[in-house]
Amino acid sequence: MELRFMTKNSDLHFTRFSPSLISKTKPDSEPGEEVYKSSLLVTIVDDEKAICDVLYSWIKSWKYEARILPPPHSLNNLLDTCAATQIFILDYLLTEGNTLDWIPEIKKAYPDCKVLVMTGHADMDTLIRAIRLGATDFLLKPITADLLKHSMARMAQMLESEMKARELLAELKKNNEILETQKKELEFLNTRLLETNKAFSTLAQNLDFDRIEIQKQLSNRIKAEVIPIVKKLQADANTAKYTYELAMLLKTLENIAAGIMEADNPSSALTTAELRVASLIRNGLTSEQIAAKLFISVDTVKTHRKRIRKKLQLTGSNDPLRDFLSEYSEVGA
Repeated sequence: MELRFMTKNSDLHFTRFSPSLISKTKPDSEPGEEVYKSSLLVTIVDDEKAICDVLYSWIKSWKYEARILPPPHSLNNLLDTCAATQIFILDYLLTEGNTLDWIPEIKKAYPDCKVLVMTGHADMDTLIRAIRLGATDFLLKPITADLLKHSMARMAQMLESEMKARELLAELKKNNEILETQKKELEFLNTRLLETNKAFSTLAQNLDFDRIEIQKQLSNRIKAEVIPIVKKLQADANTAKYTYELAMLLKTLENIAAGIMEADNPSSALTTAELRVASLIRNGLTSEQIAAKLFISVDTVKTHRKRIRKKLQLTGSNDPLRDFLSEYSEVGA
């Protein structure tokens, strides 16, 4: 079947080709394809009304939305009125001039759109220029319904694929943002855990200092206050009948005092400040680290170390103070 329209320049033929002349790779309709096609708006730009009407009729029959650009046929009019268009069909030569120069501006305004150029006055240079400027397809008149339909289907498929790709990229970006947020939360939690662990470590060391000090004070109080009272009672004639009981009490108190702070334990000779330094030495801290933890100067730490070595009778410079202190559970955790 052939439709012939008389134009002021030449005859325009719309010839229906045999199906055997259509590409064998033409896609079959997929489920949901008609729904997607019906959401696509096609704008026809041609200054021949009869051509526009035929193209409009064909495009509507293929389940696309279609509109014809009303006069004036200018780029500004197109940009002002075609914001919702996904596919533009441009006649190459209009009364106002050629439309190839419009393509970069159209693509700039609507980056995702597709542009199909049709003409009956084209050579290879024009075709190459149109493609380079951003045209998706180029059809030579006479245009067949089947060939146009195939070109439209291909552009619709491209638009759908690009839309899905954008959706996937958006989803990927969203997931990446979620992962980044979770990463920051985990890093924050890890930092808090490290700080909490450090706080517990400091607390444990302080408790260790307090335990040693309490043990030492209790031992000294028993020796200085309780045991002398028991001995005084032993010497009192009025308590002579309790000699055995008092002897047992005295022995028990001495054992208690010795168990809390053994006489041969080196820490018994150390002051509270020296005990704190000795405990940190036993835990492997350097003089600088001890100074920072106890809020004292490094020189003060070194002075404590010298006194501790002297009281523990470690006179040789090669005697390892940390190893010696490690033998006594009273000086550290």
